[in-house]
Amino acid sequence: MAQRRLAKVFRPVSIACLGLFSIAAHAETIISVEGPSVGEPLGIGFNLQVLAVGWSQSTAFSAVNITADVAGFYPQVTVDAWLTTRIGPGTTALDQIAETSVLVSTDMQPVNLFSDLALGPGTYYLVLSASTVGVWGGTEKASDAVVTSAPGVTRDDRLLAANFYNGLPDYLFPPDSTFQDFPTSFYGYNLVYDVTSAPEPSLFFLTCASLIGAVMRTRFKTGLLGLLRFLRDAGTECKRILPL
Repeated sequence: MAQRRLAKVFRPVSIACLGLFSIAAHAETIISVEGPSVGEPLGIGFNLQVLAVGWSQSTAFSAVNITADVAGFYPQVTVDAWLTTRIGPGTTALDQIAETSVLVSTDMQPVNLFSDLALGPGTYYLVLSASTVGVWGGTEKASDAVVTSAPGVTRDDRLLAANFYNGLPDYLFPPDSTFQDFPTSFYGYNLVYDVTSAPEPSLFFLTCASLIGAVMRTRFKTGLLGLLRFLRDAGTECKRILPL
């Protein structure tokens, strides 16, 4: 009998927590550019090109993940990525937030470049190069690009390229290269990338712990009907305060 009573209490609690987890599992978009991808070469092969995109944000984000549509012209191509607060001549390692190298396939696909970053208010640049010849996917027409951004986030509406037209890129530290900017509204090419902020796991566990405590109090004060009403109202409130 006692086990049945406990089950009546904790079954709706577990269902509510699972609902909360599914709500919290959705990452918040900081800045995203999507669309049908065609390739823009990058690397130290025949094209001699380094590419970059940028954005500015007025608020801080934690647990930030950054992906980009990339591929290699050949098997075993390594794409090199930097996240910096500035680009162009004079940029140094002091302006660098993170750096990574990833081995990519010949199939164009989203590749995770950075994870779990903390980014405060400011301007950021994602810079890509490659070990031989790589490709950063992008839309061929400006009208094909779907741009999504969080409140307070502004996309730098330019394709930034360092190539032989404006002096050879600095391959020792590509963010230090001289970049030429092409307005995407004119040039049409929008590099595809995605910057998201994953909800903090601690928020989920804290919310569930608070919910369990409140459920126990409500269950013994108001009975099962009151508990069900409480869970309904709690679910509505959690959808309001947690990122979707």
